[in-house]
Amino acid sequence: MFRSLLVLVVVALAADAKKLASYIKPCKRDDPNLNECAKKNGLEAIPFLLKGDKEYKNPSLSPLLLPRLDVDAGANLKITFTDVTLRGLETVDFRDIKINLDKKTIFVQVALKALNLQGHYEIDGRILVLPIQGNGPCNLTFEDLVVNYGFKYELVKKEDGKNYINPNIKPDVTYTMKNVHFQFDNLFNGDKTLGDQTNKFLNENSGDINKDLGESISQTISAVVTNIIQLIVAVVPYDEIFI
Repeated sequence: MFRSLLVLVVVALAADAKKLASYIKPCKRDDPNLNECAKKNGLEAIPFLLKGDKEYKNPSLSPLLLPRLDVDAGANLKITFTDVTLRGLETVDFRDIKINLDKKTIFVQVALKALNLQGHYEIDGRILVLPIQGNGPCNLTFEDLVVNYGFKYELVKKEDGKNYINPNIKPDVTYTMKNVHFQFDNLFNGDKTLGDQTNKFLNENSGDINKDLGESISQTISAVVTNIIQLIVAVVPYDEIFI
């Protein structure tokens, strides 16, 4: 099982209603080209979202700083990343969006050319047939990452009488990835020969291994996207998003 622990912000469910940020433009519900409108507006909003927004408590995403990231692949492998710096979100390409207001579903596909993770790791277990153990600095690069993010939403009426999207979003996420490059320093208590051989093995077999680590990164991106969506929909009325 994969899980990511991402402590970024707390959603203010009781916050006063806010107007939609100027860089997030609404779309008309009866627009026959609703998906195209949402994609165009989404592309225009990305640079502003990357910078962060104090009013909505959105953190800066370029780079994104994560205190902790856990990868739990069952009994065979456990990795903990701490003091993580994630770079590359600025390469995001908003490829597709599908909105169904009747079914209350939203699907988004985004692509990233390269996502780089640097920080401190602690690893223990087995990757494929290889035992692996160590702790120290790490540098991982995920190339040509495509993330599919979809969720079903419900509307809730607050005390102000206005409808909001329920921020309790449970997305479905899938991903594809072209390649992963691994560099774990100080494996096996600093045994350089064994460490170099292990890093070489990981990189030569990255196609099989990226499912272990790549999904955790995908889930981290999912958590970031979900937090941003939650912070906006918790304080902006539904009628301000779809007019």
